[in-house]
Amino acid sequence: PEIDGLDADRAVAALDRLPAELQETIVARLWGGLTFEQIAAVSGCSASSAFRRYEAGIAALRETLGVPCPIDPTP
Repeated sequence: PEIDGLDADRAVAALDRLPAELQETIVARLWGGLTFEQIAAVSGCSASSAFRRYEAGIAALRETLGVPCPIDPTP
C-alpha cells in the first residue's frame, strides 16, 4: 500500500533496519504520541538524547527511502 507517495511496506522495512533505540523512539513519538520527556523517562535517557535519536532515525529513514527533507519556508 502507498500513503502520500510513500510505499508503506518499504517504510516499515526501513524502520526495521534501524537500531532498536532509534526504532523505539520513532514509534513512541509518531504512533505513541509521547513527548521527548516521556520517551526519555521510558528509555532511561535525557530528553535531548531522545530528540537526537528521533532526528537521527528520521534522517536515516529519509535517506533510505529517498525522501528529501522539507525546507523551512520562513526566512
